[in-house]
Amino acid sequence: PPASGTRAVVSGDRQVIVWQPWASGDSSGWIRLRYSLGDVSGNAEAVWRNHVVAALLLLAGAVFSLRFFLRRPVAALARYARFARDLGEGPGAQLPVESRSLELQELGEALNHLSRRLEEGRVARQEAMEELEQRAAFAETTPNFALSMNTRGEVLYINPRGHEQLAAMNLDASRISIVLPENVAELAARCVRDRAPMGDLEVSHEGRSLMWTFIPVKGLELVHGYAVDVTQRKKVEERAQSALIDKLSAEAANKAKSQFLANMSHELRTPMNAIIGYSEMLEEDAREEGRLLAAEDLKKVQTAAKHLLHLINEILDLSKIEAGRMELYLEVFEIAPLVEEIVATVRPVALKNNNKLIFDCPSDIGIVNTDMMKLRQMLFNLLSNAAKFTENGETRLEVKKDIVDGQEWFVFKVSDTGIGITPEQMDHLFDPFVQADSSTTRRYGGTGLGLTISKRFCEMLGGTLTGTSRPGEGSVFIVRIPAKVEPKPFLDAESVPKTVTAAKRLTRRDKDRERREYISTVLVIDDDAAVRDLMSRYLSREGFNVVTAQDGTEGLKLARERKPDLITLDVMMPGMNGWSVLSELKEDPEVSDIPVIMLSMVGNSQLGNALGAEDFLPKPIDLKLMDELIKKWLRKTSLPPVLIAVGDMQRRKKYRQLLRSAGIKVVEAQNQEEVIEKIMERKPELVVLDLHMSGMSGADLLFEIRKMPGCGGLPVIGLAGEPLDYDERKQLAQVVQYIIEKHEYSDASLLSKVRELSAAPEAVS
Repeated sequence: PPASGTRAVVSGDRQVIVWQPWASGDSSGWIRLRYSLGDVSGNAEAVWRNHVVAALLLLAGAVFSLRFFLRRPVAALARYARFARDLGEGPGAQLPVESRSLELQELGEALNHLSRRLEEGRVARQEAMEELEQRAAFAETTPNFALSMNTRGEVLYINPRGHEQLAAMNLDASRISIVLPENVAELAARCVRDRAPMGDLEVSHEGRSLMWTFIPVKGLELVHGYAVDVTQRKKVEERAQSALIDKLSAEAANKAKSQFLANMSHELRTPMNAIIGYSEMLEEDAREEGRLLAAEDLKKVQTAAKHLLHLINEILDLSKIEAGRMELYLEVFEIAPLVEEIVATVRPVALKNNNKLIFDCPSDIGIVNTDMMKLRQMLFNLLSNAAKFTENGETRLEVKKDIVDGQEWFVFKVSDTGIGITPEQMDHLFDPFVQADSSTTRRYGGTGLGLTISKRFCEMLGGTLTGTSRPGEGSVFIVRIPAKVEPKPFLDAESVPKTVTAAKRLTRRDKDRERREYISTVLVIDDDAAVRDLMSRYLSREGFNVVTAQDGTEGLKLARERKPDLITLDVMMPGMNGWSVLSELKEDPEVSDIPVIMLSMVGNSQLGNALGAEDFLPKPIDLKLMDELIKKWLRKTSLPPVLIAVGDMQRRKKYRQLLRSAGIKVVEAQNQEEVIEKIMERKPELVVLDLHMSGMSGADLLFEIRKMPGCGGLPVIGLAGEPLDYDERKQLAQVVQYIIEKHEYSDASLLSKVRELSAAPEAVS
């Protein structure tokens, strides 16, 4: 056996000898194995040759496959490389992206994004350079201070004008921070960050003011600053502000003055009303008792009091206009009757100075929608002035209609042959409290407010008042107002009454006869005891049964208990005011038909009309005018009403206000059942019917009405919202007096037809 530990020995003759210990029972020994390597070596060489051949084949296949599969990625990478080399020369192009490989796709998209960013940067730099060049050129030529600054607040450039302004303020470039806003570096950084200009940054130094504006430079960390020297503008603004303060102070003082005058006039008118009222009753008693001397003295008291009241009213009107508290009370009325009334009123003044008063106004000149009281006062002022300043001459009023650009206008020309006015005096003629001269004031009297108020009224009505004159030859004043005034909102103002012819003086015998004619109850609601006493005494003498109430609550109670024929209602009362009382009266079916006349110093006539008031009378109260109003409305309540049968609530309200403003009593119905019911309750004077009312046709409803007792000849005005054909017109002609189609409708046409068909003239006076 081999040496200890040896198991296998390779001999030199290509043999392997292996020794293996062996034991079996009591026997032991060694086993010797010998392997020949000749066969094994031949087989190994064959296997090696095969493996080498296989490895070469596999390597060739791998090289071929690798080249085949890597050909597109390598080409893409080569294309990407060429694209990357070209980016520096011409960015902005876009690369076709290889989508078969996620990595190549992401790489291609990244290269495209880089190209876009480079192009954007190039464009931004180009624009920034262009902007820098433009701003540099502008900065060199601009008359304003200009500079460039980075975000650290370091000034990089100052234009020539900037150096000049710094020198004017005894500064140089190193001290420019003195005329820059505080925290200018922070402002510049914020301007660049937000990419938004910052302006109106004012800096003052040595009596000069600069207004800075900073603008970011696109694509760069720079801002341009521009400063405008606003020293002169500041001085102008300070002067303007001072002037504005002076103006506002003057306006406030003027408004306070107007308010004071309004309040004082209000306080003066109340006792003046009592003086006039009581003196009138005392004069009448004195005349009836034969005490003529006392009657003449009382007449002088009345004349003086009325003159004073007239002056107070003028001051009040002017103060209300200046304080913005005058309102318009619009209504539809005919021009001709108003002109005749004004001429009749002014005629005694003209005859006193031996003047001829001539007026030229066609009776069919038409109707106007305006403020009757203001128009009346304007014409009265102009005519009375013309008559007052003319002696042994002629005063003339001419009225005509004019059409300008399709709009109707009324022109009132008042001329005289009086003393005339110089050009210097004409310049101030419409100023308040101004007359021609002091001698004119001493001779003719007056306050100099008539023309001022007339001009203001005319402007409120949308018109003009102009005047021409020559000394010694007379004057001409022309009023132009539109035929229809559009309503304008005004603040709280005193109401004005509708024009009513003043009542003539009645003798005791006439009053006794009228007592028998008017046995009516009038409820007077007023918190002023003097007013209640005066009205009670006067109306009792005029033949009325008078009931008084000192507040709104008591007035409502008496109205429901006594059912008066008419109510006079004060607006300004403590506790429950007149508007609240009027609203409750008109909402109560038991008393809603009772006419209500509002008495007011500071009322709102349009609100009163909306709530259902029949008329307005200003305080202090003209007792004769009040008497006439009461009698007028009591006569109207005894006349049959006009039935408005219209389904649409807004249209019905519009027609109601139109007819009531003309003094016509109205009842309403919204469907055919109510039409029949209203006619059965009380036959109306005429019917204004919507021919397309729901429920049945207009013709069918009219034939039903004609069958009712006493309604065969009931006048009817049909309103057609849609065009009617020949057959419909022929059918309706049997039962309708007039048909007004939609394209023909106007307030004037409806009012004209109602007046034509009205049997009672009092209903439309």
